Amino acid sequence: MGANNLFSVSYSGSAGRKLYTIDGYNLLGAGAVYLGLPNPSARLNQQYTGINGRGNDGYSNYNSVSVSYDANNFRHTGSQFTTRYTYAVNKDNLSTTFSESNMNYNLGVTNPFDPSIDYGYSDLDVRHRFVGSLIWDVPLGKQGNGLVRTLLGGWQLTSIINARTGTPFTIYYGTNSNANSLRLLPNGPVNVNVVADPNQAATFSFIDLVSWKLICV
Repeated sequence: MGANNLFSVSYSGSAGRKLYTIDGYNLLGAGAVYLGLPNPSARLNQQYTGINGRGNDGYSNYNSVSVSYDANNFRHTGSQFTTRYTYAVNKDNLSTTFSESNMNYNLGVTNPFDPSIDYGYSDLDVRHRFVGSLIWDVPLGKQGNGLVRTLLGGWQLTSIINARTGTPFTIYYGTNSNANSLRLLPNGPVNVNVVADPNQAATFSFIDLVSWKLICV
């Protein structure tokens, strides 16, 4: 890109496998799902409450492309600058072992028997990032002498900019405090109004006349 200028494109990727996880094997409702028990909040083992195991069911994938342009004394103006743009996609099924990130109401993986259902964009996924820096030798005083050169010469103007997109978030109507999870625990027959348009809402009606809406985005 000319003298003292450099343009580059680079790729970075990583894959995490067998990552440390917390697995809740005795969650509320698991007995109804896997054993067919009549109580919708029944656990697999009725003698105990929550049972947390330690496993290695976590996995992650990261891919990014970075474009950079560096210049030293660009076009003989006395300016130096560095620019970086990165496009990245970060996915996993458990971003943190204890799920301590914001808006995360489940400890560990949601379902230890099928940990892949949690796979999606990571809590730390930043899709776009731009970083730039500038150093400019102010030309004032370069041609002067004596006091003018002493007072006005040798000045530099510097700047750093860092811009990025935000991390993912999910809109919730509320949390299921009884199960410490966002999974539905029905207390009676559930009538589901299924809609084909993903921009519309599917309505769940319970016998206690409480209505919930599931937003599809």
